Amino acid sequence: MTIIQCFATSDVHNGIPNYDYRFKQVTKEGLSVLMDQIKERDKEKSLLLDNGDFLQGDIIGNMSFDHFKKDDQDSPNELIQYMNKVGYDVIALGNHEFNYGLDYLQYTMNHLNATVVNSNVTYEQTNEHFTTPYVIRSLQVDESTRPLKIGIYSVVPEQILNWDKFNLEGILNVESMYQCSQNMSKQLKEQHQCDLVVCLAHTGMQLNLKEDIHHENQAHLIAKDEYLDGIVFGHTHEQFPGLYYDGLDEVDNDKSLIHNTLAVQPLSSGRSIGVLNFDVSYDATTDRYMIRDQFTEHIMSDHEGTDIPHDVLRLHEVLLQYVDEPVTQIEEPVMSYTHQITPNETTFTIAKATYRYVNEMLDILDKDIPVISSQALFKGGRDGIKDFIHMTPPTLTMLDAINLYKHENNLAVVKVNKKQLKEWMEFSNGHLTVEDEQYIVKPGFPTYNCDIFYGLNYSINLDKPRRYNSKGIQESDHERVQNIELSTVLNDKEDNSTEIFDDYDEFYVITNEYRINTFEPLKSCTNLVEHPVPINKIVLNDVKKYGLSKLRQLPIQYHYNQYPGKLYMYVPTISLDVIDKSFKLDDHGELWSKVYKEI
Repeated sequence: MTIIQCFATSDVHNGIPNYDYRFKQVTKEGLSVLMDQIKERDKEKSLLLDNGDFLQGDIIGNMSFDHFKKDDQDSPNELIQYMNKVGYDVIALGNHEFNYGLDYLQYTMNHLNATVVNSNVTYEQTNEHFTTPYVIRSLQVDESTRPLKIGIYSVVPEQILNWDKFNLEGILNVESMYQCSQNMSKQLKEQHQCDLVVCLAHTGMQLNLKEDIHHENQAHLIAKDEYLDGIVFGHTHEQFPGLYYDGLDEVDNDKSLIHNTLAVQPLSSGRSIGVLNFDVSYDATTDRYMIRDQFTEHIMSDHEGTDIPHDVLRLHEVLLQYVDEPVTQIEEPVMSYTHQITPNETTFTIAKATYRYVNEMLDILDKDIPVISSQALFKGGRDGIKDFIHMTPPTLTMLDAINLYKHENNLAVVKVNKKQLKEWMEFSNGHLTVEDEQYIVKPGFPTYNCDIFYGLNYSINLDKPRRYNSKGIQESDHERVQNIELSTVLNDKEDNSTEIFDDYDEFYVITNEYRINTFEPLKSCTNLVEHPVPINKIVLNDVKKYGLSKLRQLPIQYHYNQYPGKLYMYVPTISLDVIDKSFKLDDHGELWSKVYKEI
C-alpha cells in the first residue's frame, strides 16, 4: 500500500499560537500544535497545502501589516517567518489576502518560500495571471517506479472585486471559479500528464446546491469534474465531511465524496488539518498510477501540555508585547456574548467613531439629510467559544481595540431612499426566528450580517417570518421592522429626542464597502467616500482619543404575541458568570449554554 497525502489547512485567519491572548493562557488549539503533530510526515509522499485566508483575521494580521508599513520591507515579518518555518509547499490565495491591498500582498508573496498559486485572477490590462496559476510536484512512490506527478491549482470567488473594490478595481479581473477549474483540471491531466489533480478552492458549498457558476460558494460545482481527483474547499468555516452537509444530493458524507470527487474542508482558525489520502499503485504496462482507494481524515489537536511549540515561540513573544499595549481606560467590563439581543458599546463605538470621522474629515454630507451609522459585530461566536469580545477594566489594550473591528473593511457612505433603508433593516434581523415555540437567535447566522442602525429607534415583530436569509436572498414578503423613528444617539445631545422617520425621503448611511457590494438593494448606490479608509484604523484612533462610546439607549425593541416574551440564544458556557444578569440560564451544555432574556 502506498498512500499519497495532501495535508491542508484553510481559513486559518491568524489562528496560529495555541494561546489565548485575552485570558493569558495556553490552549490546546492553534495551527502551531497541529503542525507539531505532523512534523514526522513522509515528505517524499506528501504535500502541505494552505487554501487561503491565512494573512488576515486577528491580531497577527494587524501587527504584521504594521510591520510592513513601519519597518524594512526587504525582510519578512513574523507571520511570514512562521509560515516558512513550518514548510508549506503550496499556498492558495483566499479572498481576505486582498484586504490589505496589492502592495502588501506582493510583499508577502515575495517572502514566502511556498509557491503561491491562483488560477482565476488576472491583470485587467495584460490578461496575465496575477501569480503562478498552477504547480506540478513529483512525489517518489517507490524506488522502482517513476515519480508520481500531482498538479495543484487554485480558485477564489469573483466577489473579491466587490469586497475589495478600492484595492482591485481597474487592476484585476476574476474568472468564474467553475469555468477556470474545468479548464485547469483538463490541462493538468491531458497536457501535463499529471497522475493526480487537486484543486485548492477557496469557496464553500451551498446547501441548496444551486447551479450558479458565479456564486461565491461553488465547491459542489467544481467537484463535478472528470479530470479532478481531489478538492480542498473552505471559506464558510464549516467542516466536511460533517453533519452540516448531511443529506445533500450527490454528497456522500461517509466516503467524503462530492460528485465522486474526494473532498475535505478543514475547520477554520487552525482547529484542524484536513487530509486527502490516495492509495495508489503503478501499472507498468500503461505507465499510469491507479487510485485503488481514497479517504479523508481530520487531524485535531491532541495537545494537553502547557507549552508552546518551539516553531511559534518568536511570533508568540512579539505578540505578547503587541497585544498588551495600553490604548485607553475603561470602568466596566464590555462583552459581546449577548450582543445579538442587546446591542452595546462593542458596535456603538464603531458607529460613533465612523460618524465622527465622516463629519470631521469628509465634506460629503448635506446637512438637511439624516445620518445613520449601520454597524455589525464581527466577534460573535462564528469561530467557536473564544470568538467574542471580552474587555475588563481598568485598561483597554491593543488586543481589545483590534477585536472591536478585526477586518480590513473600507469605509462607505451611501445615500439611500426609504425603501432601500427598510429592505436593509429587514435583511439585518434574519437571525431572529422561532423554534419549538420559542423566539431564538438562530445559531450559526453570521453576526457580520446583523447590522444595528444607530441613529434610528425601531422595533422588530418576532411573530412574522424573516424577509431575507443570511445571504441576502428574499424568501418572503413579510415586513418585521416597524415603528421607525430618528434618534439623536449619534450626536452629543443628551435628551434622547426623536424625529418622525416619514418626514424624510433620503438618508445617509455610514457602513462598509463589503455591505454595499453584496446586498442587492444597495448595489446601485454610489460610495461617497472616494478613497480607501480602513474602518479598523478609524476605530483605533477614535478609541485612543475618546475611549469607548457609551450607549445611552437601545435602538431596538421587540414585539411579540404568539409565544411567551422570552428571546433565547446560545452563549459559551465559560461566559455564564460574566454575562448580563438579566439573562437567565435555560439549558446547560458542555461548551454552549442556552439563555434567555425577558422582552
